[in-house]
Amino acid sequence: MTSALSSSLDIPVADAEIVKRRLAAPGPHDPGALKAVANVVEQLADEVRDSIRFFSSMPGRASPVRVLLTGGGSRTAGLLEQLQADIDLPVIEASPLSFVDVSRIHVSADEAETINQTVAVPLGLALNGPARTRFDLIPPEVQAKRAAKKRRRLYTIALIGLVLVMGAASAWRVLAVRSTEHQVAVLRSTINTINTVEMPRYDKAVRIGNEVTTLQKELAPLVSHEVDWLVVLNQLGEYLPPTAVLSGLDLVAVTPTGGPSTSQPGLSSSVIGTGSTTVYTATLTEVTQFGLAMAKSPALAAVDLSGSVGASGTSVTFPVNFWITTAAHSQRVQRFEEKLP
Repeated sequence: MTSALSSSLDIPVADAEIVKRRLAAPGPHDPGALKAVANVVEQLADEVRDSIRFFSSMPGRASPVRVLLTGGGSRTAGLLEQLQADIDLPVIEASPLSFVDVSRIHVSADEAETINQTVAVPLGLALNGPARTRFDLIPPEVQAKRAAKKRRRLYTIALIGLVLVMGAASAWRVLAVRSTEHQVAVLRSTINTINTVEMPRYDKAVRIGNEVTTLQKELAPLVSHEVDWLVVLNQLGEYLPPTAVLSGLDLVAVTPTGGPSTSQPGLSSSVIGTGSTTVYTATLTEVTQFGLAMAKSPALAAVDLSGSVGASGTSVTFPVNFWITTAAHSQRVQRFEEKLP
């Protein structure tokens, strides 16, 4: 955003940084500066929205439930509002200080509001890394009083426990012999049950488990290179430019290089399918836009023209071939790789 302001207003980067910070304050501002920041904010919101949509569409991914905005950049004018307008999720400002007791460090409400967006990183560092060791800001005199109170409570509990143990010791000696005799009888009954019932059941379970493992090994190769066509269609819908239209989509699964029955020369081992289609755009410029957009797809590769480009008065037509990578691999193979408990 600072670079955009510097370029748009033709001012040094240091001055552009000052202008950017002032835009968050109320009052009149330079329309050119507001427009430059708004363009960058809109692009950033679009990228966040597209990222959420893409990862949510992948198999096995859990959809996010909200977006928290924090850091110094969150103060940028219009950023929160643009994200709330573009993303179909609750977008709120994070408030790290709301989880921290700052009553004894003399921070006013205005000062807390000023640092609230940027204090998340210092608080995280204070938690002593991934181990999240408890970081206690309570004054030493308060900690000493709490420790003394805790020791008195522990001493009281220990004394009560000692009395109870001494009272129970006499009763335990009387019941010890009877309990031992009962345990011997139970153990004899258990041994008899294991020999006559449990062992035959165990042998049967082992035999069935071996049969299931054999069947899994036979079925797994049938789906080891299977394509999840829904992921492919989602990728086409995600990266296809709004001005482009597909016609006659043809999708074919192939065996990757190194496996049996490979008949596709030049395919990489990461390619599990191929596709072809005819694309309609309004202008020749949009042909390039189509290629750049499809190149961003992780599941589609080598999206190339397979013939000549035909142009008429109202549209441009061109054939396209592409590869389907293992990013669109079917998840069904996991069902045949799970080990029995």
